[in-house]
Amino acid sequence: MAGAGVGEQVVVVDIFRVRDGKVVEHWDVIQPVPETSANDNTVLYVLGELTTI
Repeated sequence: MAGAGVGEQVVVVDIFRVRDGKVVEHWDVIQPVPETSANDNTVLYVLGELTTI
């Protein structure tokens, strides 16, 4: 990721739309993990469970 520092944690999401067994669209999001959060909903909080890598 351009501008990402060495050792910086990021969250990456890839979303694919498939039609007739072929990828017809692809989206990706790359976002740095903030050091602090204004609430308890961190970027790693997925579907009600804290997800760790």
